[in-house]
Amino acid sequence: MAGMKNFHTYPIVCGCPDPTCGGWHEVDLARPLPTNEECDLILKNHNQSKKDKKRQF
Repeated sequence: MAGMKNFHTYPIVCGCPDPTCGGWHEVDLARPLPTNEECDLILKNHNQSKKDKKRQF
């Protein structure tokens, strides 16, 4: 499991009555997380769209 980094994970709850059961996580290999450069670009575009919406009012 050491090689499965930078992917989306989803918590799975089994619903059992055991109070110590924490469920498990499922790794979605079809959805890698964006790189740092992609994150910077996404954030820049998001902030610009918020500024544009404020200017409309």
